[in-house]
Amino acid sequence: MISRKKKYYYLISLLLLFILLVAFNLGVFNKVSISQGTRGPYSIIYIPHQGAYHLIKEKVHLVGKMLDEQKISKINPGALFYDDPRDVPIEKLRSEGGYFVEQEVNLHHPFDQKTIPQRKVIVGTTKAHSFLAPFKIYPKVVEFMKRHQLQHAGPVLEKYLPKGIIEVEVPYSMYHDENNWPSGKQK
Repeated sequence: MISRKKKYYYLISLLLLFILLVAFNLGVFNKVSISQGTRGPYSIIYIPHQGAYHLIKEKVHLVGKMLDEQKISKINPGALFYDDPRDVPIEKLRSEGGYFVEQEVNLHHPFDQKTIPQRKVIVGTTKAHSFLAPFKIYPKVVEFMKRHQLQHAGPVLEKYLPKGIIEVEVPYSMYHDENNWPSGKQK
């Protein structure tokens, strides 16, 4: 017969194993790769969103559903983020969520289409759940940009690729004044 103490240790071991498996599946232990390059142009069909960024998935889903209903070929889902959540109140954050496409499409409100031009970007990539990936990728991108004296220069693009891969493209330019960071923050 198994003692009460052993049952307790088995239960704790199973709980820890479960926690590790969940963390592994969410991508907690996956590394973030950072690169620099030129990306685009992209054509995206989207719905504008104002408010908490994590709610953009609803807009992405609506665009995907509309494209499927109209039998329009889509590539991957993605979203553009215009504001820094460290500087802008949550209710005023602006974003656009939708799907990348290869063709021009005749759309009706609330859907719209735009071309994201080719631009120089820092690319952060990881395989992680979409709610965890930003907490892994953005700090690494910010660190890279500070180290190389690069300045954020335009909307950030998140691409939601197959197999749980999240790719973040942050456009940049060189700092004009090394002592001033965007929004008046000092180094």
